[in-house]
Amino acid sequence: MFRAHPARLIFVLLIFLFLTLAFVPFISIGGIRPDLFFILLVFYAFHVSWKTVPIPAFLIGLAKDILTNSYFGLETFSLVTASILLGLAASKIERENAWLRYLVTFLFSVTVMTVFSVSFLVLEGSPRLIAFSFARVFYVSIYTVCVSPLVFFFLDRTLKVRSRQYELFS
Repeated sequence: MFRAHPARLIFVLLIFLFLTLAFVPFISIGGIRPDLFFILLVFYAFHVSWKTVPIPAFLIGLAKDILTNSYFGLETFSLVTASILLGLAASKIERENAWLRYLVTFLFSVTVMTVFSVSFLVLEGSPRLIAFSFARVFYVSIYTVCVSPLVFFFLDRTLKVRSRQYELFS
């Protein structure tokens, strides 16, 4: 397992919050924006702790719920549900392969936004938005994966995650 300093994690969360609010709207294409927090959660699951990934997912979801005007708790529910699946996937696959990180980022993004869209559909009851929301899920996921190499590079350099050493015979 790996370790990252908690103060650095909080610092990165604040940077991502600032970037999401100030910078990401400028790189949107047709209203499609990458979600930097999805990439952060995948990095956390792969390099910090796959067992505790629902905790930062809950905090990020709560912050997103406070900042958006959607149903309160829907972002949190979506992120925590998908992060549980992410943790299970991260425990079973090779975490150092970059292509697998990109694939898992895409699948995690699709899962979070699909859970969100289906939950919103159940609450709202408006089936005419299904085709639009699922096309949007795909485009946001692709855009998020396209941005992820830069973000993974930034996270590698910023968090400086180091591995724990275990005693073989203790």
